[in-house]
Amino acid sequence: MAKLDVALRPLGIRPVLEKQAIDDAAFRATPAESNRIWIAGKPIEEWLGAREGNSPCCDVCGDLPCRTMEVDGQVHEAIPEDLIVKAALLASSQLIGAAPAQSASSCCSSGCNCR
Repeated sequence: MAKLDVALRPLGIRPVLEKQAIDDAAFRATPAESNRIWIAGKPIEEWLGAREGNSPCCDVCGDLPCRTMEVDGQVHEAIPEDLIVKAALLASSQLIGAAPAQSASSCCSSGCNCR
């Protein structure tokens, strides 16, 4: 979050981290949701062009599969910080592109010699 805050603050974007716990019953019904990361309303896989997968778990999940994510041929059970930052920056770039542009006429009417 600190890296994103430093990168995005000058653009007027404030990143917010929200964590949501799931109970044991929900985890057992959909174990792949336990570590899903959402950024700007989309799963991180969409921002990174990644694939969701699963692998046998060795600890926390018990006999249920662990959710994995494959990016550029590498499979991750724990999503590396750099991939989270990259996805957040991609999402932020869409926010910047969606912001209304300043009118050139307001600049030019003030005599700044723009064309």
